[in-house]
Amino acid sequence: GLYAGRSLSFGNTISDFGNKNRRTWKPNIQRVSLYSSLLEERIKLHVSTEALRRIDKVGGLDNYILGQKIPESDCARKLKERLLNKKYEKDERN
Repeated sequence: GLYAGRSLSFGNTISDFGNKNRRTWKPNIQRVSLYSSLLEERIKLHVSTEALRRIDKVGGLDNYILGQKIPESDCARKLKERLLNKKYEKDERN
């Protein structure tokens, strides 16, 4: 999935009396299908809401993935390889 650097966070919940209990916060992960204009298909992914905001900001899934120097996950790495292969195929045709 695409998580934009988000992971489990740890901390305490503190009651009114000052008792501290350990807890974790999970990232907000959504199952979405995003359209890739290079591949001309919809891709189903697990994406954090932060990654969705970043995808919107840069102008789409293709720009987000290709703009990463180091892919954030195996899923992103495989998708980047597919996008680059398709991009080179289109360039060779022209």
